[in-house]
Amino acid sequence: MRPASIVALLAMQGLPAAAWAHEPDFTFGADTAIGFDTNIKYAEDSRDVVGSAVASEDLRADYLRRLGEDFAAQLRGSLKGEQYFRYTNISSVKGAGMLRLVYRPSGAFFAPELSAWGSAAYWRFGSYIRTSREYRYGLAAAEGLTTRISLRLSLNGSRRISNTQVFTIDSRCAGLGLDWRLADRLTAYGNYQYHYGQVVSTGTPSGRIVGAADVIEPDDAFGGQAAGQFAYRLKAHTGIADAGLNYFLSPHMAIDAQAQYIESHARLDNRYSSWISTVSLLLRF
Repeated sequence: MRPASIVALLAMQGLPAAAWAHEPDFTFGADTAIGFDTNIKYAEDSRDVVGSAVASEDLRADYLRRLGEDFAAQLRGSLKGEQYFRYTNISSVKGAGMLRLVYRPSGAFFAPELSAWGSAAYWRFGSYIRTSREYRYGLAAAEGLTTRISLRLSLNGSRRISNTQVFTIDSRCAGLGLDWRLADRLTAYGNYQYHYGQVVSTGTPSGRIVGAADVIEPDDAFGGQAAGQFAYRLKAHTGIADAGLNYFLSPHMAIDAQAQYIESHARLDNRYSSWISTVSLLLRF
């Protein structure tokens, strides 16, 4: 189980101009995505590595309101469904709420935007041991470096409380992102996040992983003890790098293509990696 990064990336994005208007504003979004994950178990042994196509739908509603001259608030409610085509018990539905406070000292183009945010979510899986409550929080800064290039920095933390201990995990993260507007409709972006905390890997028992894990439980999504499939919780250093292109079809619609690489290093030379590629249709209203 790789550290989740989507909430952190969303929290680093700047607020739309409507947030700095005097009147409150509602916006809605719907993202439809199809992709492929090369290692859905986040396993090391080649016998356990399994890939799967995955489809998702993410619905969001935002309430944006200005608080004085330099501050704004954002409230977000979201509902996301994710469907894996192999081992469907790792498919999930997630409902979340987020509050974000933003400070911008002036309306100048190069003025930095500073924010603090927190979120709470309920995450329901087909797998009992994965179903959980999740709490996230963070600080972020965004600033335009030129009229075409902007920089994003973030510090985030998360706490996931699951039905069992193996998927009860904590993580801390520092992130760096860069957006580059290549043309009027085309933007390239890249992000890197460093996580320190717990990850979960599923696979057959080995001396190295048993020695490094602090919690071990049969994984009900992959056949459990009868299939020799166990979930192992380990402390690890994890890097997540992604790059993508975003093409605006209209003011309310865009296509996004992204590739993401995840790699974790745990005790006793346990190493895990995965590639995730995604194509999305993004709608904003």
